[in-house]
Amino acid sequence: MRPNMIKNAHDLILDMEKNFSDINNKSENKGEIFQSFLDEVFKDSHLSVKTKALIGVALSVQKQCKWCITYSVNLALKNGATKEEVYEAGWVAVALGGFSSYTYMQILAKSLNDLAK
Repeated sequence: MRPNMIKNAHDLILDMEKNFSDINNKSENKGEIFQSFLDEVFKDSHLSVKTKALIGVALSVQKQCKWCITYSVNLALKNGATKEEVYEAGWVAVALGGFSSYTYMQILAKSLNDLAK
């Protein structure tokens, strides 16, 4: 996977929001139900939103999902995570996932470079 495989992370997030809106409108608002679930899961509770977002970063790198990585990096930064914390979460995924997870650190780095400005 080449780092330039994703466009600017801001644009990727905007595309996701538009596409999910379109899909939701054609799917009897099932997307709204899923979004409500996400909102419930990603609220402060026993774990902070920042901690949950960092877990999301690690899982996204492990699952090798470029959209999930960008979404989770954005959520982590918006909730006070530092670049160093985001990288560390990614490295946890690499430690457990090996080289294939390591290749997705490129997407994490690109997302951080675009979003942490």
